[in-house]
Amino acid sequence: MKIFRLETPRLLIREWNIQDAAMYFPLSQDPALNGHPHGKISHTSLEDAEKKIIEWALLFGQTKMGILPIFLNEEKIQVGVCGIKPLMLGPGNLHFEVICRIGSQYSGHGFASEAIPAILNYGFKTLGLKELVGISQANFPAGPRVLQKVGMSFLKSVTLQNKKVDLFSVNPQ
Repeated sequence: MKIFRLETPRLLIREWNIQDAAMYFPLSQDPALNGHPHGKISHTSLEDAEKKIIEWALLFGQTKMGILPIFLNEEKIQVGVCGIKPLMLGPGNLHFEVICRIGSQYSGHGFASEAIPAILNYGFKTLGLKELVGISQANFPAGPRVLQKVGMSFLKSVTLQNKKVDLFSVNPQ
């Protein structure tokens, strides 16, 4: 069975394996990965992180969507997570959201701007999606810049879990 992997000049995005928990657990404690208005990913223990990795791996195996780890190609250091997941913005208003969260010690190096196009390409070419959205919130000013840099355009402001966020979108080119 072929293992899913996307490579960029500096990054490797691939399916989870249980050995990733040792790197992922400390990263999951980083506030930079947990400031999103929905879907905090912090874990209370290594075992909790392992359970989440198993859940994400099973989901990806079934749907080919979900949260995936991002590693530096050469050092094999996990710098964040990314992926595509369903996003309901009301009854019958289903979108597919591109997620990219980079650990604070790795931010400012362009990793999100490098990972997101790979995920967009996967969503459009492999999954056949017709639109992908990204969310940015007010307390993360770099978010809109990154989303625009990768080709997304502002769509509208929405409220998710009582927080105002900006929704960006992109269609296949």
